[in-house]
Amino acid sequence: MKKKLVPLFILLLLLPSCHNDGISKPKNIKLDLWLLDDVTQYDFSSLTLLNYYKFMDIEQYKYLDSHYIANSGDTYFTKLPEVFVVYTIERYPTNESDYWHVTSVDFSDSRIKIYNVGVGDYRETLNKKLQIKGWTLKCEHCSGLAPYWQKGAYTISCSNYFQDDPMKIGNISISVSV
Repeated sequence: MKKKLVPLFILLLLLPSCHNDGISKPKNIKLDLWLLDDVTQYDFSSLTLLNYYKFMDIEQYKYLDSHYIANSGDTYFTKLPEVFVVYTIERYPTNESDYWHVTSVDFSDSRIKIYNVGVGDYRETLNKKLQIKGWTLKCEHCSGLAPYWQKGAYTISCSNYFQDDPMKIGNISISVSV
């Protein structure tokens, strides 16, 4: 019994670290979920299932936040609205875990901020804020890949375009490694 409680206790200690690192759930906007929320018992009926992926022991669900309306696509996929918040749900902290958590939040809603920087702001502003907070820029000049920043198990990435200005952020993704 004690052996089972120790990993759970360690997980509970690690979960708040994300929320104390500048990427906590925004309070200025109503969202259903946020990064590392335990959704093992969550009722997903109000969210739109965008995708389900299973390969060997890896399962992954992508849901659109209930405050955004999906555009009807063809029979194989649902199109994202222009402004969106999408959650990736996986077993966490390992693929063998009995617990499901939000492991990624992707968004294009400019009301959501990371260190007071969001969609429509300049990528360089986000880069400076993240580096001050101890994040490391990776793949700045990689061909075909967007830049991303890492800090421990966490990754933040953004698209390189916003409307007609390639230096502004088009959307942001925050994820934690499984």
